[in-house]
Amino acid sequence: MRTYRKPTKYSVNFKESLLQKVFADDTRSVSSIAKEQGMPHQTLASWVKKAMTNTPTKPSSRLSLEQKFQLLLESQSLRGEDFGKFLREKGLFSHQLEQWKKDITQTLSQQSPPRKKENDPKDLKIAQLEKEILLKDKTLAEASILLLLKKKHENLWLKEESEARPL
Repeated sequence: MRTYRKPTKYSVNFKESLLQKVFADDTRSVSSIAKEQGMPHQTLASWVKKAMTNTPTKPSSRLSLEQKFQLLLESQSLRGEDFGKFLREKGLFSHQLEQWKKDITQTLSQQSPPRKKENDPKDLKIAQLEKEILLKDKTLAEASILLLLKKKHENLWLKEESEARPL
C-alpha cells in the first residue's frame, strides 16, 4: 500500500526567493537548489516553468515601458553578485530583463520614423520665407552689380575727359 504525503504549502516569499536563486545563479541546477531546501525538485521546476511564462502575478508586470527601460540600463553595468543583489532588491529575475530587452529592441525596430506633415502651417510659412530670402538675395546681387558697373562707367568717363583735354 502506498502512502501519500499531504502537499506542503509554500509562502509566496519562499517561492520568489527560490526563483531568484535559480535565475540569479546559472551554475546551479534546479535539482540541487531544491535538494538544498529539502523539497521535491518537480515542485521547484514547475515554479520555474510558470515564472518563465511571465505570469502577471509579479509587481514587475505593472511597470511601465520607461521603468523597464530604466531598470535595464541600471542592470547593464552589473556583474556577478552585484547583479544578483540588484535583482533581489528590485524583485526581478534575469529572464525578465532579457525578455524586456528583446521586447524593446523589437518595438524600436518596428517603429518607422515619424512622417512629416506636408500641410503643416509652420512648414509652409518657413518655405515661403526661404523663397523670399532667395529672391532678396538675387535682388541684392543685381543691385551690387549695377552699382559696380555705374562706378566703372563713371571712372571711364572721367578718364576719357581728362585724356581729351589739352593741357
